[in-house]
Amino acid sequence: REEERNRWNVEYGKVLSGTASEKEIRDYYDQRGQLSGDYVEFATYLLDHYGDKLPERDVNMLKLARKLNQARLEEIPRKIEEALARKQKQDEARAAWLADQKAFGGAPDSDAK
Repeated sequence: REEERNRWNVEYGKVLSGTASEKEIRDYYDQRGQLSGDYVEFATYLLDHYGDKLPERDVNMLKLARKLNQARLEEIPRKIEEALARKQKQDEARAAWLADQKAFGGAPDSDAK
């Protein structure tokens, strides 16, 4: 689990920095959506089947967890658009840098990324 968590943390860093590809952005948020959806489903199941048997504190925690994960699901489309905008800015900045390098005769190798 820790290895998988670390892998998704690296992907999140790429999403935030604007260096992730569009596929990586969508894959990251698909994974986040699946995880939050699973949490909502699990909390709902527990509340529906055991809500009358659990202490009030636990019921309230489950309701809060469900509400927070539903909010995460609702914000995913906005987060995807923001990530794609960061990627576009990063791509434009990189293209401008490469153009400057070429103009001044110091162009890096064409296969460098």
